[in-house]
Amino acid sequence: MPAIEELSVFLNLQQTVLDTKDEESLLRTLLKSALEELPKIGLSFSLITAVFFDSRGKPQANYTTNKQGFDNLRIKPGFLNANENIKQKLLLNLLAVSNSPQLFFETPQNNIFEIKSVICSPIRVTGTFAGILLLASEKNIVGIPKTEDELIKIFTNYVALAYRLQDTQASLTNITKEVYEMNAKLHQLDKLKDDFVSVASHELRTPMTAIKSYLWVAMNKKGDQLSEDMKRYLSRAYISVERLINLVNDMLNISRIESGRIALKLSAVNLNELVNEVTEEVTVKAREKGLHVIGLNKQIPKVFADRDKIHEVLLNLIGNSLKFTKTGGTITVDFYEKYPYVFCAVRDTGVGIAPENLSRLFAKFGRLENSYVAVAESGGTGLGLYISKSIVNLHKGQITAESPGLGNGTTFTFSLPIIGTDIAQRLKDEAPKETDKTKDLEKTSVNFV
Repeated sequence: MPAIEELSVFLNLQQTVLDTKDEESLLRTLLKSALEELPKIGLSFSLITAVFFDSRGKPQANYTTNKQGFDNLRIKPGFLNANENIKQKLLLNLLAVSNSPQLFFETPQNNIFEIKSVICSPIRVTGTFAGILLLASEKNIVGIPKTEDELIKIFTNYVALAYRLQDTQASLTNITKEVYEMNAKLHQLDKLKDDFVSVASHELRTPMTAIKSYLWVAMNKKGDQLSEDMKRYLSRAYISVERLINLVNDMLNISRIESGRIALKLSAVNLNELVNEVTEEVTVKAREKGLHVIGLNKQIPKVFADRDKIHEVLLNLIGNSLKFTKTGGTITVDFYEKYPYVFCAVRDTGVGIAPENLSRLFAKFGRLENSYVAVAESGGTGLGLYISKSIVNLHKGQITAESPGLGNGTTFTFSLPIIGTDIAQRLKDEAPKETDKTKDLEKTSVNFV
Protein backbone atom coordinates (compact mmCIF):
# COMPACT_ATOMS: atom_id res chain seq x y z
CA MET A 1 0.00 0.00 0.00
CA PRO A 2 1.54 3.35 -0.96
CA ALA A 3 2.75 5.33 2.03
CA ILE A 4 1.05 8.46 0.67
CA GLU A 5 -2.39 6.82 0.99
CA GLU A 6 -1.69 5.74 4.57
CA LEU A 7 -0.61 9.30 5.37
CA SER A 8 -3.79 10.67 3.81
CA VAL A 9 -5.99 8.38 5.93
CA PHE A 10 -4.34 9.35 9.19
CA LEU A 11 -4.37 13.02 8.27
CA ASN A 12 -8.12 12.69 7.76
CA LEU A 13 -8.47 11.04 11.17
CA GLN A 14 -6.33 13.75 12.72
CA GLN A 15 -8.54 16.39 11.11
CA THR A 16 -11.58 14.67 12.61
CA VAL A 17 -10.03 15.08 16.06
CA LEU A 18 -9.26 18.75 15.42
CA ASP A 19 -12.63 19.63 13.86
CA THR A 20 -14.96 17.97 16.35
CA LYS A 21 -17.00 20.52 18.27
CA ASP A 22 -16.90 20.63 22.04
CA GLU A 23 -20.48 19.57 22.53
CA GLU A 24 -20.12 16.43 20.45
CA SER A 25 -18.63 13.13 21.60
CA LEU A 26 -15.14 13.35 20.22
CA LEU A 27 -14.40 9.63 20.57
CA ARG A 28 -17.66 8.47 18.98
CA THR A 29 -17.00 10.76 16.02
CA LEU A 30 -13.43 9.50 15.67
CA LEU A 31 -14.41 5.80 15.81
CA LYS A 32 -17.14 6.30 13.23
CA SER A 33 -14.70 8.09 10.95
CA ALA A 34 -12.16 5.27 11.46
CA LEU A 35 -14.63 2.67 10.14
CA GLU A 36 -14.81 4.69 6.93
CA GLU A 37 -11.13 5.54 6.60
CA LEU A 38 -9.21 2.44 7.74
CA PRO A 39 -10.49 0.13 4.94
CA LYS A 40 -8.69 2.42 2.46
CA ILE A 41 -5.39 1.05 3.79
CA GLY A 42 -6.53 -2.54 4.19
CA LEU A 43 -7.72 -2.38 7.79
CA SER A 44 -11.39 -3.34 7.63
CA PHE A 45 -13.39 -3.90 10.82
CA SER A 46 -17.04 -4.45 11.62
CA LEU A 47 -16.95 -2.88 15.04
CA ILE A 48 -14.63 -0.68 17.09
CA THR A 49 -14.89 -0.26 20.84
CA ALA A 50 -12.80 1.87 23.17
CA VAL A 51 -13.11 1.08 26.88
CA PHE A 52 -11.47 3.32 29.48
CA PHE A 53 -10.74 2.49 33.11
CA ASP A 54 -10.36 4.57 36.23
CA SER A 55 -7.37 4.44 38.57
CA ARG A 56 -8.85 1.38 40.33
CA GLY A 57 -9.25 -0.57 37.10
CA LYS A 58 -13.03 -0.17 36.83
CA PRO A 59 -14.56 0.76 33.44
CA GLN A 60 -15.54 4.45 33.39
CA ALA A 61 -16.39 5.01 29.71
CA ASN A 62 -17.32 2.85 26.72
CA TYR A 63 -17.46 4.14 23.13
CA THR A 64 -18.69 1.76 20.41
CA THR A 65 -19.47 2.09 16.71
CA ASN A 66 -20.23 -0.47 13.99
CA LYS A 67 -20.93 -0.73 10.28
CA GLN A 68 -24.39 -2.24 10.77
CA GLY A 69 -25.56 0.95 12.47
CA PHE A 70 -26.59 -0.78 15.69
CA ASP A 71 -26.73 1.39 18.79
CA ASN A 72 -26.20 0.39 22.41
CA LEU A 73 -24.55 -2.91 21.55
CA ARG A 74 -23.87 -5.13 24.54
CA ILE A 75 -21.27 -7.84 24.82
CA LYS A 76 -22.63 -11.30 25.62
CA PRO A 77 -21.76 -12.49 29.13
CA GLY A 78 -18.44 -14.28 29.42
CA PHE A 79 -16.81 -12.55 26.45
CA LEU A 80 -13.92 -10.91 28.28
CA ASN A 81 -13.50 -13.87 30.65
CA ALA A 82 -13.09 -16.14 27.64
CA ASN A 83 -9.78 -14.46 26.81
CA GLU A 84 -7.87 -14.05 30.04
CA ASN A 85 -4.57 -13.96 28.16
CA ILE A 86 -5.62 -10.60 26.62
CA LYS A 87 -5.28 -8.79 29.96
CA GLN A 88 -1.85 -10.27 30.53
CA LYS A 89 -0.62 -9.20 27.09
CA LEU A 90 -2.10 -5.74 27.51
CA LEU A 91 -0.23 -5.25 30.75
CA LEU A 92 2.94 -6.20 28.90
CA ASN A 93 2.04 -3.49 26.35
CA LEU A 94 1.88 -6.06 23.52
CA LEU A 95 -0.49 -6.23 20.61
CA ALA A 96 -2.66 -9.35 21.03
CA VAL A 97 -4.63 -11.27 18.46
CA SER A 98 -7.44 -13.46 19.69
CA ASN A 99 -9.47 -15.84 17.52
CA SER A 100 -12.82 -16.26 19.30
CA PRO A 101 -15.36 -18.15 17.18
CA GLN A 102 -17.79 -18.19 20.14
CA LEU A 103 -17.80 -14.35 20.42
CA PHE A 104 -21.11 -12.66 19.59
CA PHE A 105 -22.64 -9.17 19.82
CA GLU A 106 -26.34 -8.82 20.42
CA THR A 107 -28.49 -5.80 19.41
CA PRO A 108 -31.64 -4.52 21.20
CA GLN A 109 -33.64 -6.07 18.32
CA ASN A 110 -32.06 -9.47 19.13
CA ASN A 111 -30.14 -9.44 15.85
CA ILE A 112 -26.89 -11.32 16.29
CA PHE A 113 -23.74 -11.16 14.20
CA GLU A 114 -20.67 -13.26 14.83
CA ILE A 115 -17.28 -11.78 15.62
CA LYS A 116 -14.58 -14.24 14.65
CA SER A 117 -11.55 -12.20 15.66
CA VAL A 118 -10.67 -9.22 17.81
CA ILE A 119 -7.52 -7.13 17.79
CA CYS A 120 -6.85 -5.61 21.20
CA SER A 121 -4.51 -2.67 21.66
CA PRO A 122 -3.65 -0.93 24.95
CA ILE A 123 -4.55 2.76 25.18
CA ARG A 124 -1.97 4.73 27.08
CA VAL A 125 -2.24 8.36 28.16
CA THR A 126 0.97 10.07 29.35
CA GLY A 127 2.57 6.66 29.75
CA THR A 128 -0.19 5.27 31.97
CA PHE A 129 -2.49 2.41 30.97
CA ALA A 130 -5.90 4.03 30.39
CA GLY A 131 -7.97 1.53 28.45
CA ILE A 132 -8.40 -1.05 25.67
CA LEU A 133 -9.12 -0.54 21.99
CA LEU A 134 -11.05 -3.48 20.46
CA LEU A 135 -11.14 -3.78 16.67
CA ALA A 136 -13.59 -6.59 15.85
CA SER A 137 -13.94 -8.42 12.55
CA GLU A 138 -16.32 -11.05 11.16
CA LYS A 139 -13.32 -12.60 9.43
CA ASN A 140 -10.60 -14.84 10.80
CA ILE A 141 -7.29 -13.08 11.27
CA VAL A 142 -4.40 -15.49 11.43
CA GLY A 143 -1.64 -12.98 11.97
CA ILE A 144 -0.94 -9.27 11.70
CA PRO A 145 1.90 -8.05 9.47
CA LYS A 146 4.31 -5.68 11.11
CA THR A 147 3.20 -2.79 8.91
CA GLU A 148 -0.46 -3.23 9.93
CA ASP A 149 0.65 -3.57 13.55
CA GLU A 150 2.30 -0.15 13.30
CA LEU A 151 -0.79 1.38 11.66
CA ILE A 152 -3.03 0.06 14.44
CA LYS A 153 -0.68 1.53 17.02
CA ILE A 154 -0.85 4.91 15.26
CA PHE A 155 -4.64 4.77 15.30
CA THR A 156 -4.60 3.77 18.97
CA ASN A 157 -2.51 6.87 19.68
CA TYR A 158 -5.21 8.97 17.98
CA VAL A 159 -7.80 7.39 20.28
CA ALA A 160 -5.60 8.19 23.29
CA LEU A 161 -5.26 11.78 22.07
CA ALA A 162 -9.02 12.08 21.56
CA TYR A 163 -9.64 10.69 25.05
CA ARG A 164 -7.23 13.18 26.57
CA LEU A 165 -8.80 16.09 24.66
CA GLN A 166 -12.30 15.03 25.68
CA ASP A 167 -11.19 14.63 29.28
CA THR A 168 -9.58 18.08 29.12
CA GLN A 169 -12.77 19.58 27.70
CA ALA A 170 -14.81 17.97 30.46
CA SER A 171 -12.38 19.29 33.07
CA LEU A 172 -12.53 22.78 31.58
CA THR A 173 -16.33 22.62 31.59
CA ASN A 174 -16.31 21.66 35.26
CA ILE A 175 -13.76 24.34 36.09
CA THR A 176 -15.80 26.94 34.19
CA LYS A 177 -18.91 25.91 36.08
CA GLU A 178 -17.06 26.17 39.39
CA VAL A 179 -15.69 29.59 38.41
CA TYR A 180 -19.21 30.81 37.59
CA GLU A 181 -20.48 29.50 40.92
CA MET A 182 -17.60 31.14 42.79
CA ASN A 183 -18.18 34.36 40.85
CA ALA A 184 -21.86 34.32 41.83
CA LYS A 185 -20.89 33.83 45.47
CA LEU A 186 -18.38 36.70 45.22
CA HIS A 187 -21.08 38.96 43.78
CA GLN A 188 -23.33 37.99 46.64
CA LEU A 189 -20.57 38.69 49.18
CA ASP A 190 -19.81 41.99 47.44
CA LYS A 191 -23.47 42.98 47.74
CA LEU A 192 -23.47 42.05 51.41
CA LYS A 193 -20.33 44.15 51.87
CA ASP A 194 -21.97 47.13 50.13
CA ASP A 195 -25.08 46.74 52.25
CA PHE A 196 -22.98 46.53 55.41
CA VAL A 197 -20.94 49.63 54.47
CA SER A 198 -24.12 51.54 53.66
CA VAL A 199 -25.88 50.61 56.92
CA ALA A 200 -22.75 51.05 59.05
CA SER A 201 -22.00 54.42 57.46
CA HIS A 202 -25.44 55.76 58.23
CA GLU A 203 -25.33 54.42 61.78
CA LEU A 204 -21.87 55.91 62.40
CA ARG A 205 -22.61 59.25 60.84
CA THR A 206 -25.59 60.05 63.06
CA PRO A 207 -23.76 60.02 66.43
CA MET A 208 -20.64 61.62 64.92
CA THR A 209 -22.68 64.51 63.55
CA ALA A 210 -24.20 64.99 67.00
CA ILE A 211 -20.74 64.96 68.63
CA LYS A 212 -19.50 67.49 66.10
CA SER A 213 -22.43 69.81 66.86
CA TYR A 214 -21.93 69.63 70.63
CA LEU A 215 -18.20 70.31 70.25
CA TRP A 216 -18.93 73.37 68.13
CA VAL A 217 -21.38 74.65 70.75
CA ALA A 218 -18.80 74.11 73.51
CA MET A 219 -16.10 75.93 71.52
CA ASN A 220 -18.32 78.90 70.69
CA LYS A 221 -20.39 79.25 73.89
CA LYS A 222 -20.48 82.84 75.01
CA GLY A 223 -19.91 83.89 78.58
CA ASP A 224 -17.67 80.94 79.53
CA GLN A 225 -13.95 81.52 79.50
CA LEU A 226 -12.08 78.43 78.25
CA SER A 227 -8.42 77.90 78.95
CA GLU A 228 -6.06 77.70 76.00
CA ASP A 229 -5.48 74.01 76.64
CA MET A 230 -9.24 73.32 76.67
CA LYS A 231 -9.71 75.27 73.43
CA ARG A 232 -6.96 73.20 71.83
CA TYR A 233 -8.45 69.93 73.06
CA LEU A 234 -11.92 70.81 71.80
CA SER A 235 -10.50 71.99 68.46
CA ARG A 236 -8.58 68.74 68.02
CA ALA A 237 -11.67 66.69 68.90
CA TYR A 238 -13.82 68.73 66.48
CA ILE A 239 -11.37 68.22 63.61
CA SER A 240 -11.02 64.50 64.36
CA VAL A 241 -14.79 64.00 64.29
CA GLU A 242 -14.95 65.92 61.01
CA ARG A 243 -12.32 63.59 59.57
CA LEU A 244 -14.29 60.56 60.69
CA ILE A 245 -17.42 61.93 59.03
CA ASN A 246 -15.45 62.53 55.82
CA LEU A 247 -14.05 58.99 55.96
CA VAL A 248 -17.53 57.53 56.40
CA ASN A 249 -18.80 59.65 53.50
CA ASP A 250 -15.90 58.56 51.29
CA MET A 251 -16.51 54.88 52.05
CA LEU A 252 -20.20 55.33 51.33
CA ASN A 253 -19.42 57.08 48.04
CA ILE A 254 -17.03 54.33 46.93
CA SER A 255 -19.63 51.71 47.75
CA ARG A 256 -22.21 53.55 45.65
CA ILE A 257 -19.84 54.10 42.72
CA GLU A 258 -18.59 50.50 42.59
CA SER A 259 -22.06 49.01 42.92
CA GLY A 260 -23.46 51.29 40.21
CA ARG A 261 -25.83 53.02 42.60
CA ILE A 262 -25.12 56.56 41.40
CA ALA A 263 -26.50 58.32 38.34
CA LEU A 264 -25.14 61.21 36.32
CA LYS A 265 -27.37 64.29 36.02
CA LEU A 266 -25.80 65.66 32.87
CA SER A 267 -26.05 69.23 31.64
CA ALA A 268 -23.96 72.00 30.05
CA VAL A 269 -21.44 73.16 32.68
CA ASN A 270 -19.38 76.34 32.72
CA LEU A 271 -16.12 75.27 34.34
CA ASN A 272 -15.01 78.85 35.05
CA GLU A 273 -18.10 79.43 37.17
CA LEU A 274 -17.75 76.08 38.91
CA VAL A 275 -14.07 76.69 39.79
CA ASN A 276 -14.89 80.17 41.14
CA GLU A 277 -17.57 78.58 43.33
CA VAL A 278 -15.17 75.96 44.74
CA THR A 279 -12.32 78.43 45.33
CA GLU A 280 -14.72 80.64 47.26
CA GLU A 281 -15.68 77.67 49.45
CA VAL A 282 -12.06 76.97 50.40
CA THR A 283 -11.03 80.61 50.85
CA VAL A 284 -11.34 80.57 54.65
CA LYS A 285 -9.31 77.38 54.95
CA ALA A 286 -6.69 78.72 52.54
CA ARG A 287 -6.30 81.94 54.54
CA GLU A 288 -5.87 79.98 57.76
CA LYS A 289 -2.84 78.33 56.23
CA GLY A 290 -1.60 81.41 54.37
CA LEU A 291 -2.19 80.02 50.86
CA HIS A 292 -3.42 81.62 47.65
CA VAL A 293 -6.00 79.83 45.50
CA ILE A 294 -6.37 81.28 42.00
CA GLY A 295 -8.82 80.31 39.27
CA LEU A 296 -7.65 81.42 35.81
CA ASN A 297 -10.79 82.40 33.94
CA LYS A 298 -10.33 81.51 30.28
CA GLN A 299 -12.49 81.39 27.19
CA ILE A 300 -13.34 77.70 27.00
CA PRO A 301 -16.45 75.89 25.71
CA LYS A 302 -18.95 74.40 28.11
CA VAL A 303 -18.57 70.74 29.01
CA PHE A 304 -21.18 68.01 29.29
CA ALA A 305 -21.08 66.81 32.88
CA ASP A 306 -22.80 66.31 36.21
CA ARG A 307 -22.15 69.65 37.90
CA ASP A 308 -22.36 68.40 41.49
CA LYS A 309 -20.00 65.49 40.91
CA ILE A 310 -17.38 67.61 39.12
CA HIS A 311 -17.73 70.05 42.02
CA GLU A 312 -16.73 67.11 44.27
CA VAL A 313 -13.73 66.34 42.03
CA LEU A 314 -12.51 69.94 42.14
CA LEU A 315 -13.02 70.08 45.91
CA ASN A 316 -11.00 66.87 46.33
CA LEU A 317 -8.14 68.06 44.12
CA ILE A 318 -7.93 71.60 45.53
CA GLY A 319 -8.37 70.26 49.07
CA ASN A 320 -5.54 67.80 48.44
CA SER A 321 -3.27 70.65 47.31
CA LEU A 322 -4.22 72.70 50.37
CA LYS A 323 -3.14 69.86 52.66
CA PHE A 324 0.27 69.41 51.04
CA THR A 325 1.26 73.00 50.29
CA LYS A 326 3.19 74.98 52.88
CA THR A 327 2.39 78.49 54.05
CA GLY A 328 2.91 81.11 51.35
CA GLY A 329 2.29 78.65 48.54
CA THR A 330 -0.06 78.98 45.59
CA ILE A 331 -2.69 76.74 44.06
CA THR A 332 -3.72 77.57 40.50
CA VAL A 333 -6.63 76.14 38.51
CA ASP A 334 -5.98 76.41 34.78
CA PHE A 335 -7.82 75.28 31.62
CA TYR A 336 -7.00 74.38 28.06
CA GLU A 337 -8.95 72.90 25.17
CA LYS A 338 -7.95 69.90 23.11
CA TYR A 339 -10.91 68.78 21.04
CA PRO A 340 -13.15 67.00 21.93
CA TYR A 341 -12.17 67.67 25.58
CA VAL A 342 -11.58 70.56 27.94
CA PHE A 343 -8.74 69.89 30.37
CA CYS A 344 -8.75 71.30 33.89
CA ALA A 345 -5.39 71.43 35.70
CA VAL A 346 -4.98 71.97 39.46
CA ARG A 347 -1.37 73.04 40.00
CA ASP A 348 0.26 73.64 43.40
CA THR A 349 3.67 74.62 44.78
CA GLY A 350 3.50 71.96 47.46
CA VAL A 351 5.74 69.14 48.64
CA GLY A 352 5.63 67.30 45.30
CA ILE A 353 5.67 63.57 44.63
CA ALA A 354 8.54 61.22 43.84
CA PRO A 355 8.21 59.67 40.33
CA GLU A 356 7.99 56.13 41.71
CA ASN A 357 4.93 57.08 43.78
CA LEU A 358 2.81 58.64 41.03
CA SER A 359 1.25 55.32 40.03
CA ARG A 360 -0.03 54.77 43.59
CA LEU A 361 -2.02 57.98 43.81
CA PHE A 362 -5.37 56.83 42.43
CA ALA A 363 -5.58 53.51 44.29
CA LYS A 364 -7.87 53.00 47.26
CA PHE A 365 -6.23 54.31 50.42
CA GLY A 366 -3.35 55.35 48.17
CA ARG A 367 -1.44 57.27 50.82
CA LEU A 368 2.25 57.93 50.22
CA GLU A 369 3.17 58.49 53.85
CA ASN A 370 3.31 55.76 56.44
CA SER A 371 3.91 57.47 59.76
CA TYR A 372 1.23 58.53 62.23
CA VAL A 373 2.61 62.08 62.26
CA ALA A 374 2.23 62.40 58.49
CA VAL A 375 -1.33 61.07 58.63
CA ALA A 376 -2.22 63.51 61.37
CA GLU A 377 -0.73 66.41 59.45
CA SER A 378 -2.49 65.71 56.17
CA GLY A 379 -5.81 64.57 57.60
CA GLY A 380 -6.75 62.72 54.41
CA THR A 381 -8.43 59.35 54.01
CA GLY A 382 -6.56 58.25 50.89
CA LEU A 383 -9.91 57.84 49.11
CA GLY A 384 -10.48 61.26 47.56
CA LEU A 385 -8.31 60.69 44.48
CA TYR A 386 -9.81 57.25 43.91
CA ILE A 387 -13.31 58.75 44.04
CA SER A 388 -12.24 61.58 41.72
CA LYS A 389 -10.85 59.13 39.18
CA SER A 390 -14.04 57.05 39.32
CA ILE A 391 -16.20 60.12 38.70
CA VAL A 392 -14.04 61.34 35.80
CA ASN A 393 -14.04 57.87 34.24
CA LEU A 394 -17.84 57.84 34.40
CA HIS A 395 -17.70 61.04 32.31
CA LYS A 396 -15.58 59.32 29.60
CA GLY A 397 -12.60 61.41 30.72
CA GLN A 398 -9.21 60.76 32.24
CA ILE A 399 -7.30 62.08 35.24
CA THR A 400 -3.51 62.18 35.60
CA ALA A 401 -0.89 63.45 38.04
CA GLU A 402 2.49 64.99 37.27
CA SER A 403 5.29 66.18 39.52
CA PRO A 404 8.90 67.23 38.79
CA GLY A 405 9.82 65.57 42.09
CA LEU A 406 9.85 66.14 45.82
CA GLY A 407 9.64 69.81 46.78
CA ASN A 408 8.55 70.93 43.31
CA GLY A 409 4.77 70.82 43.47
CA THR A 410 2.19 68.65 41.75
CA THR A 411 -0.31 69.06 38.90
CA PHE A 412 -3.54 67.07 38.67
CA THR A 413 -5.29 67.23 35.30
CA PHE A 414 -8.66 65.83 34.30
CA SER A 415 -10.64 66.00 31.07
CA LEU A 416 -14.35 66.36 30.32
CA PRO A 417 -16.13 66.14 26.94
CA ILE A 418 -17.13 69.36 25.21
CA ILE A 419 -20.87 69.69 24.81
CA GLY A 420 -22.17 68.75 21.36
CA THR A 421 -19.27 66.42 20.48
CA ASP A 422 -19.56 62.74 19.58
CA ILE A 423 -18.01 61.74 22.90
CA ALA A 424 -20.60 63.88 24.72
CA GLN A 425 -23.37 62.08 22.83
CA ARG A 426 -21.86 58.72 23.75
CA LEU A 427 -21.71 59.84 27.38
CA LYS A 428 -25.39 60.79 27.21
CA ASP A 429 -26.29 57.36 25.79
CA GLU A 430 -24.17 55.29 28.17
CA ALA A 431 -24.21 57.26 31.42
CA PRO A 432 -25.81 55.52 34.44
CA LYS A 433 -29.43 56.64 34.71
CA GLU A 434 -31.44 57.38 37.83
CA THR A 435 -33.36 54.47 39.33
CA ASP A 436 -34.98 53.66 42.65
CA LYS A 437 -31.61 52.33 43.87
CA THR A 438 -29.39 55.27 42.81
CA LYS A 439 -28.35 57.90 45.34
CA ASP A 440 -26.20 60.98 45.12
CA LEU A 441 -22.69 61.25 46.54
CA GLU A 442 -22.23 62.45 50.10
CA LYS A 443 -20.47 65.81 50.36
CA THR A 444 -17.02 66.03 51.92
CA SER A 445 -15.32 69.03 53.46
CA VAL A 446 -11.77 70.36 53.58
CA ASN A 447 -10.18 70.55 57.01
CA PHE A 448 -6.80 71.16 58.62
CA VAL A 449 -5.11 70.53 61.92
